[in-house]
Amino acid sequence: MSEDSKMNQIEEQVIDLLATQTHYPKEKIGIDTSIVDDLGVAGDDADELFSAFDKRFGTDSKKIDSERFFGHDGMWPWEVLFMPLRILWGFLRLLVGKTFSKKRNYEDDMKVSDLVDAVLYNKWNKRFESVGTHNTNSNSPTV
Repeated sequence: MSEDSKMNQIEEQVIDLLATQTHYPKEKIGIDTSIVDDLGVAGDDADELFSAFDKRFGTDSKKIDSERFFGHDGMWPWEVLFMPLRILWGFLRLLVGKTFSKKRNYEDDMKVSDLVDAVLYNKWNKRFESVGTHNTNSNSPTV
């Protein structure tokens, strides 16, 4: 089997899994689809997705910094105290024409291609790992 054929087969299987897990139309998922921005995976949904991904493809996503890439569900109890200030701040931003959304950094974006690479090379890209979990084995290739 050629490298391209193997990659296309893996890509199709990854897209199938993502469509099943996110209920997003399979035909709208491509190699450049963002897991967060396009598929809406966040918080505990990411944990469920990667659990299914690991089970299906034999990968190990335990080192992925889930909170950095996918945030957390809910809010901390003390955040309730600051909620009126956040609402007021949002209202003021609307008055001066600012948007609510933060500009996301490309490096903080995980795409379908990153999942395909993880399966293809049986290893996650180092940029997705939590700080302090980098592999110090110099014989392992960097993806």
